[in-house]
Amino acid sequence: MKAVIDTNVLVSGIFWGGKPGIVLEHWRSGNLTMLATVDILEEYLRVIAKVGKHDPELIEQWTGFLLQHLTLIEKTITISFNAFQIRKCVKRDADYSQRKHNRAIVPQIRGMTDSRGFCD
Repeated sequence: MKAVIDTNVLVSGIFWGGKPGIVLEHWRSGNLTMLATVDILEEYLRVIAKVGKHDPELIEQWTGFLLQHLTLIEKTITISFNAFQIRKCVKRDADYSQRKHNRAIVPQIRGMTDSRGFCD
């Protein structure tokens, strides 16, 4: 399985374990391929250094592991939303979801990408 892991999941797994730590164990054992762009890698390294500033050995260990085992991918598209668009989509999707009794995630997503325009 391939995945892009949120920075919060990575940092929580490194410093506190729990379920995020289980995700990292799957990656370390080869059951998961972790993908990231250069921008995401830079964010990982910046946040690890900030959170782990009192444990330089752990920072060095994870920096080395990331650089050696992370699969870098190219950023191909950027999607930008303004706050008004996000509020409009969230409200519309919440209304749609309520009408459908929360049966599936797909109808909620469909409302954001239909052919009538951006979250009409």
